Amino acid sequence: MAFLAAMYAALWFWLGFNFAGFAGGSGAAVVGLWQKRTFRRQLAQETGIRPRQIPVIARRLRKGHVPADPAARHAMTVLLRRQRKAARSGLRWLPWLDGFYLVLGTIYLTAGVTGFGVFCLMIAVLLAAAWAAHRRTTRRLDRAEAQLIPPSTPPATTGPAYGS
Repeated sequence: MAFLAAMYAALWFWLGFNFAGFAGGSGAAVVGLWQKRTFRRQLAQETGIRPRQIPVIARRLRKGHVPADPAARHAMTVLLRRQRKAARSGLRWLPWLDGFYLVLGTIYLTAGVTGFGVFCLMIAVLLAAAWAAHRRTTRRLDRAEAQLIPPSTPPATTGPAYGS
């Protein structure tokens, strides 16, 4: 959301506080909301729960509360798997994008284009914060996965099958 707000502000500023900046920022917000609704529908269809329950399950996943309902547990497992995949793919690109925006912002600032230079540095700071938050997210997902998937019972080493 911070990235979307920064893009909205930049479009509004660079396009002269006119309708084009407003339309560009609003269009980006509409696309983001459309993607969110599509994700909810796909996840609900895949797991067999209602789309309205997806935010509740995501909130419980963030807090580490595992539901007793098997359908909700399955939905939480699928959501956990998707979040892990997204975290892995994003981690690969974050350092490169962060470095790119840092260099680009520095170049623009030294060239005298302060508006775009500050915007690029702001994006670099946001990407660095996302990069730092990735470790916390990974630890949270590890804890939730440990609660969702119970440990397997070790095989018996005594008893009639082993001659005792």
